[in-house]
Amino acid sequence: MADQPLKRRLAAILAADVAGYTARMEADTDGTVAAWQDAREKIVKPNVAGYSGNIVKLTGDGFLVEFPTVQDAVNCAIAMQQELASHSLEFRMGVNLGDIVDDGEDIHGEGVNVAARLEALAEAGGICISGMVYESIRNRIEAVFEDRGEQQVKNVSAPVRVYDIRLHGPAAGPDPAAPGAAADIADTDKPSLAVLPFENLSADPEQEYFSDGMTEDIITALSRIRWFFVIARNSSFAYKGRNADLRDVAAELGVRYIIEGSLRTAGNRIRLTAELVDGTNGAQIWSERFDRDIEDMFDLQDELTQTIVAAIEPQLGRAEQERAKLKKPGTLGVWDIYQRGMHELHRLTEDSLAAAEATLTTVTETDPVFAAAHAGLAEVHFYNLVLGFVGEPDASREKALSAGRRAVELDQEDANAHCALGRAYTVNRMFDDAIPEFETTLDINPSHSLAHYGLGSAHLYMGSPKASLQHLDTAIRLSPQDTNLGSFFVRKAQAHLYLQEHVEAVDWARRALRLPNFQWSRYVMLISALGHLGRADEAAPAIEELMRRVPNFSRQYALDYSPWLDDDYFRHLADGLEKAGLPEPTSAEEAAEPPALPDKPSIAVLPFDNLSGDAEQEYFSDGITEDIITDLSKVSALFVIARNSTFTYKGKAVDVKQVAAEMAVRYVVEGSVRKAANRVRITAQLIDGSTGGHVWADRYDRELTDIFEVQDEVTRNIVDSLKVVLSPDEDARIGGKGTRNMEAYDIALRARDLIWRFTAETNAEALVMLKKAVELDPKFSLAQSGLSLLLSTDYVNGWNEATYETLEECLDLARLAIELDATDPQGYWALAVAFMWKRDLDRANLEIERAIALDTNLASAYAIQGNILGFAGRPVEAMASLEKAMSLDPQFPDIYLHLLGHSLLLQGKYEDAAEHLRSRIRRFPETDISRVLLASCYGHLGQKDAAEKVWQELLLGHPDFSLENKERVQPYKNPADWEHILDGLRKARLPEPAPAEEAPPTLPDKPSIAVLPFDNLSGDAEQEYFSDGISEDIITALSRIRTFFVIARNTTFTYKGQAVDVQAIAKDLGVRYVLEGSVRKAGNRVRISAQLIDGETGNHLWAEKYDRELEDIFAVQDEITQTVVGSLQPELGKAEQQISRRKKSENLNAWECFQRAMWYIDQRNLTSIAEARIWFRRATEIDPEFGDGYAGFAWTYQLGVLMGEEDQDAEEAEQAARRALQIDNNSPTAHLAFGAVSVIQRNHPVAIEHLNKAIELNPSYSQAHHLLSRSYSHSGNPKEGLFHGHEAVRLSPNDPTLGGFYAAISLAHLYLREHEEAVIWARKSLDAPGFGAMTFPFLISALGHLGRLPEAEVIIAEFRKLHPRANYAFFRDDFPTSDEACLEHLINGLRKAGLPDS
Repeated sequence: MADQPLKRRLAAILAADVAGYTARMEADTDGTVAAWQDAREKIVKPNVAGYSGNIVKLTGDGFLVEFPTVQDAVNCAIAMQQELASHSLEFRMGVNLGDIVDDGEDIHGEGVNVAARLEALAEAGGICISGMVYESIRNRIEAVFEDRGEQQVKNVSAPVRVYDIRLHGPAAGPDPAAPGAAADIADTDKPSLAVLPFENLSADPEQEYFSDGMTEDIITALSRIRWFFVIARNSSFAYKGRNADLRDVAAELGVRYIIEGSLRTAGNRIRLTAELVDGTNGAQIWSERFDRDIEDMFDLQDELTQTIVAAIEPQLGRAEQERAKLKKPGTLGVWDIYQRGMHELHRLTEDSLAAAEATLTTVTETDPVFAAAHAGLAEVHFYNLVLGFVGEPDASREKALSAGRRAVELDQEDANAHCALGRAYTVNRMFDDAIPEFETTLDINPSHSLAHYGLGSAHLYMGSPKASLQHLDTAIRLSPQDTNLGSFFVRKAQAHLYLQEHVEAVDWARRALRLPNFQWSRYVMLISALGHLGRADEAAPAIEELMRRVPNFSRQYALDYSPWLDDDYFRHLADGLEKAGLPEPTSAEEAAEPPALPDKPSIAVLPFDNLSGDAEQEYFSDGITEDIITDLSKVSALFVIARNSTFTYKGKAVDVKQVAAEMAVRYVVEGSVRKAANRVRITAQLIDGSTGGHVWADRYDRELTDIFEVQDEVTRNIVDSLKVVLSPDEDARIGGKGTRNMEAYDIALRARDLIWRFTAETNAEALVMLKKAVELDPKFSLAQSGLSLLLSTDYVNGWNEATYETLEECLDLARLAIELDATDPQGYWALAVAFMWKRDLDRANLEIERAIALDTNLASAYAIQGNILGFAGRPVEAMASLEKAMSLDPQFPDIYLHLLGHSLLLQGKYEDAAEHLRSRIRRFPETDISRVLLASCYGHLGQKDAAEKVWQELLLGHPDFSLENKERVQPYKNPADWEHILDGLRKARLPEPAPAEEAPPTLPDKPSIAVLPFDNLSGDAEQEYFSDGISEDIITALSRIRTFFVIARNTTFTYKGQAVDVQAIAKDLGVRYVLEGSVRKAGNRVRISAQLIDGETGNHLWAEKYDRELEDIFAVQDEITQTVVGSLQPELGKAEQQISRRKKSENLNAWECFQRAMWYIDQRNLTSIAEARIWFRRATEIDPEFGDGYAGFAWTYQLGVLMGEEDQDAEEAEQAARRALQIDNNSPTAHLAFGAVSVIQRNHPVAIEHLNKAIELNPSYSQAHHLLSRSYSHSGNPKEGLFHGHEAVRLSPNDPTLGGFYAAISLAHLYLREHEEAVIWARKSLDAPGFGAMTFPFLISALGHLGRLPEAEVIIAEFRKLHPRANYAFFRDDFPTSDEACLEHLINGLRKAGLPDS
């Protein structure tokens, strides 16, 4: 044969051989050969072909395979080992990704050698993979990986990182599929369970009947579920009163699962706990606690039984699905295969539903009379329809109907079958047939939440939304953690939309959108409801997201894919969509087409993963990514997506092929960075986005000082892999970082990370860092040009005292950067920006052209050119540059929209300009200049009202805005262009000061509010007294809060019965905020709604609804008032803080300084607490008689201690609190501050006195209740502490310090020795906003008392990071608890948990 040219490529290689082959051959040659032939023909070859592999060679005892992708290689290895598990031969397998050489007959090279060495390291029946393989598939394959560290392997110079793939997870008990184990489980393929007698903990033997009754009812209810095997009552009650090991009970009864629980009554309250346990290993699968009032004992027993059964059924389903996933295919029965299918179904993605259909079809072919599988297929077709995953909806409707009917035909007593058929009837618009199926489902299983949901849907589609809501509420109550909860919520939104209760529809649609699994209907309900409410601006982001996910969405699409029957409802829905501005394509041609690939190799570099185990190292991995993007961008033969777009994928699990499609590129680069001490490991892979196959991959283990060489290598390897030829200039430019000083480079990366955040504060921090980098290396060109760009940004935004003279410094820095490195485009970019703001637009354009010549992929350079050309009066050319920038940066920053709007405005295309400017404002609401341009567009279009609204928004966000100041900054070459913009404002009569005699009253210097009379919606004029009473009580309560300015009752009641304009009222009364609401009374129920509105903009800041039983009407009135005021106070605080933050520091008065400090308080970290102190001090310096400023300063002392701050000045804090009281002894804030300081000083009698006084002065003061809770608990009265902790949460359930409230409740439970509850509330605290470091010891101590040491160990590690000096001595000497018994209990728990003594 003639010699063939050698071919080199990157490939995934699988090597395998038979374990113990030589010994087997000696013992039985013929049998071993026959077994190998059997495995080869029946298992190896079919699987290799199924995963697109190519068998390179077969040996006497093994084989070598090449695959197009790593994922295919690993999946094939797993599939073969699972099938071989039941075979007489055991194989070892190794998988590697590396370079190979193909000579036409065989393959060679390190890629093959390493695969062979990995195979030798594998256990019999096991798989070993290399580190490169692991990095490629760790987020793409569901498997358990075990890191074996670096291994030195034969004939390979560098150590190889080795991972084992564990096919069955860690051992957790006997495998029920193993020989001998099957006899222990009941002889059934259904999940088997026993319900043990619930324990009566009530200390009242007469309550035994209730706990036994609960157990019997649960057994009865579970027995009615056809797919459960439930042990009878007599057998399970044999264990009553016995303390048996649940694993022994399971073995004795032959079941897999055990349900047990307890019951405790106290007065008219009952607490029931239940848990579901895996009997094979004792692991808890689910647990829940239920607290109820006892009114009718039997009704309560029925309700609890129904709730528990509804919760347990899906938990058992998930457990069975997980068990089936872990079993080997050779051991799977029909039931297990069915469970795998159901697992895929419940993931609710397009791919998972396709997998579920294939799996369940296999089940029905294997066992045609398996009713549950047919029901599952009906569900698959149902979800494909409602999620819009099918091209032919009518065909799917028929398939759903056929499968559902077959399921019921096979098993008339299967609740799930009837439910599936009901849902199939629903999507076929056969509601009269659907309802009886759902009712039959509930006859069989009253706890079937999906049946209630189905009934709710059917009634809704038939035009009975009120009946629908009843069933939907029941479904949510029965299954509050249901995987379908998003569907439940969106159906409620539909019902409220039908009833034209648009505010409620918005609420439920937003709740649905917060839950996983995409449903287009969630967006549709939200958009339509917002459209009817006239809130099109709020609807716009939802429209954008809907159209991104469903590009061909239209009102016809909604009609095609949903079972609407009521024409009036659909018209109402469609009308709302139209009002919200949802586009309606008129032809298929208008549907979005995927963008075409560029005509040269196109590439997107995804953010490299930070694997350093330290979130603070994120800047470093981001910096590596950005530098690789920069280097690749310098290659003119490549099309490289900009950093802004690729970083939108940061932190997300992505499908590379999907990324390539979305970015319109052929190739994707991804990788990871692990930094440890002075070493760094970087892995990188180049992937073909059209196939998912690897083109190139490598790993680099280097000293940190070699980081620049590594980046150069990565860039050059990618370029080589794409067969791109570099010009000499490009070759020289690649790798230019401007410095070889590692410390300077590291500081510059940190600064870059701050600059991306785009605030005055982060720019100020970045400025210090870049100056330090330049100090370390004066020749660091990128740092010099970075300084120039940063200072230009400060100038144009009016940040950090930058002036016109600052631009001279920008020019000097940019010129120096170019002098240091004339090949770096950033220097020319910086010079162009400085010249632009200096109004030298011709020179600016020349410099930006030079930057583009050096880097043809620099999106930001094209955007700057668009800005320059716009100011130069060349808007058409400007748009061409901007469109180029957007093609390079598909997820472009919002400023691009502004620049496009500007160019369109200058061309007189006002409608198009307005559309782009509105989009910019939605993405960046803080903008002032985009609102100026938008108002001008509206003026030119004759839309005066719209222009005025935009102008008012502008002045609200920027009270000091001045057109004159803006004109001084804008560098227009032709003054007529600026005049064109001003002319639009003049046409809208903007900006014109109001005549002096019509000037509105001056707003007070504290939050001002008017409470309008609440509307009586009861339909009974005699109920007017109740709605008026609510309004009056709220006015009285707000008036007692000394930080509020509240309009008196006589004035606000002049508006009673009038149709009012809230903004006009605010203007007339001289207030910033207006509270309005309504009262609806029916029977013994009352519903009160309240809304807080910003009187300047008309925007809703807060809204809430309260439903109560009417027993004592005055008590309800008091409770509602207190709740409304408790919720209102923090909302007003947040609004005031936002106003203060928008003003320049030098223009703030004492109140605004105080509000800015409160904003920092709400950030809840030590840095922000220190910043808050500065602003509180400034408030008291401006106004020495401002008592709240002193009180706030004192309060920071207590907050600092809770967050682990050390070395505080307690005396200074106490003096500040005393000064606050001297200024105003009737200030609840002052008493709160003195109480807070006293808590930390362990002076609890004084603390309790002042905190109670604060509550007396302001009964709705949630923070006072919170601190009072802590003080009572610290002083040995945790019962009282528990009461006040819950009162704080009730008064302010959305408080920014909610984590602290929960921590106080945890502490009270801990001191009451209720350790489970302490753990629950501590974990809630850590998940909520505003928790402090001192939450950790409560959790650690409770876990210690419960003996849950592994959990405690993790929490201790987190706590010690925040509070390194925490030990027993600290808690004994410095912790605020003064009660010795309580303190000793806390410390004992910490000791049991393993907290170090030093």
